[in-house]
Amino acid sequence: MRTSETTPVLVGVAQVEQYVDDPAVAEELRMRHRAEASRGIVNPVQMYPIFENAIRHARGEGLDAHLERISRLWAGFSLVAAGNPHAWMREPKGAVEIRTPGPGNRPVSVPYLKLMNSNEKVDQGAALILTSTEVARRLGIPPSKWIFPWVSTEAHDTHAVSHRDNLHTSPGLRIAGNRCIEMAGLDVDDIQHMDIYSCFPSAVQVATAELGIDEERPLTVTGGMAFAGGPLNNYAMHGIARMTEVLRGNPGEVGLVTGNGGFLTKHAFCLFASEPPAWAFRHETPQDRVDAMPTRELAESAEGPVEIESYTVMFGRGESDLGLAACRLPDGRRAWANTRDAEVLGAMATEEFCGRQARIDTDGTVVF
Repeated sequence: MRTSETTPVLVGVAQVEQYVDDPAVAEELRMRHRAEASRGIVNPVQMYPIFENAIRHARGEGLDAHLERISRLWAGFSLVAAGNPHAWMREPKGAVEIRTPGPGNRPVSVPYLKLMNSNEKVDQGAALILTSTEVARRLGIPPSKWIFPWVSTEAHDTHAVSHRDNLHTSPGLRIAGNRCIEMAGLDVDDIQHMDIYSCFPSAVQVATAELGIDEERPLTVTGGMAFAGGPLNNYAMHGIARMTEVLRGNPGEVGLVTGNGGFLTKHAFCLFASEPPAWAFRHETPQDRVDAMPTRELAESAEGPVEIESYTVMFGRGESDLGLAACRLPDGRRAWANTRDAEVLGAMATEEFCGRQARIDTDGTVVF
């Protein structure tokens, strides 16, 4: 196919050991509500396991079956990392090891052990060269190294998790992701390679459910953020860099790279291929469709009976020390609560609490 002289093309890729900090180039977007922070939910390590338990409950899974499934999912990512020359952790981890507590795999938050969390303590970087076909030809870069961005989309869910209709789906991901695939005239099964953003297992499961992707298929080309490494906001560039290498070795095939920011808040998608598209590069932001989806009202302060929507237990120095709960009031509003009761924490770490009836006290403590 003949390409326009201005068709964008990736011609260079590198993954290196160091990166340079760059100042912020945009106004900070606040994605944490004060009602969440007041109960101790301030970081992804606290919110994503809350999503995870909501996913389990929505699927009707038992605790053991759920843990086995997500450990198998993560073992698949580890196996890919073992074959990625740029990965930080190249020793494959099996499902049993991933779900078994041990000296190198301490509990972090129910149901996540250390190996299920992003590995951000890495010294990694990536670089891309994007140019036009005209410049690529002038520089003598062989077409075998060219990778074309086809289409991209982006959208965001409510900036605060507090206002989302539920904690196990993502309208922003569903609408923007499916629109990206639709714009390329493809079905999801037409995409041979994927790198699904993988900060935690819950993020991957929401993406596969919303995009209709079989969880059993390969979902990463890097090995994911737990094993390949997740150098903070630079991971998505690593996904693109590795996808470029993979597509160079598989002419004619298509790859999807996704990005996620915040607490399953911001979503981005791009399709790449070694062949040029039959159209000029396309980009859309279907935010109006996302904004039309149902949301939920927040009760910043609440007292009285509630139903547990989801929860997690945080561990410090190997011991459970804080239970966090998303609660539904009888009128449908969401409220956040926590507990430090040792007996309750022990039960929350070993039993299903989604759907349980409880009470919130005036100080935000959840009582069962």
